[in-house]
Amino acid sequence: MRLDRTKYIQHVLEQKNNMTVNSIDYKHILEKDNELFALYYPKGKNKDNQPVEAEVIVYISFENQQIFRINGMVRLIKGDLADVDMKNDN
Repeated sequence: MRLDRTKYIQHVLEQKNNMTVNSIDYKHILEKDNELFALYYPKGKNKDNQPVEAEVIVYISFENQQIFRINGMVRLIKGDLADVDMKNDN
C-alpha cells in the first residue's frame, strides 16, 4: 500500500475508530536523513474486544518535518481486515 500524507491520516483515523493498540513490539528501525524503515508487531483489540495482531513493514519519507510519503505492507496475524482498515470495498 502506498499512501500520501492525507490518505495516511485518513487510514490512521479509520483504524482508531475500529481498534485500540495495546502494545507495539519494534523488531527493526533504521533511520537515515529524512527516511525511516521499520518492522513492528502491533497488538490490540477491535471495537468488539476481540484480539488484533499484525506484522507491519513500513518505509516513510519526511519533508518539512511531516510525513511526505509512506509505503507499507501489513500482514494480519489475528483479527479481521476491517479492523486495520484493509477491507476491500470493491
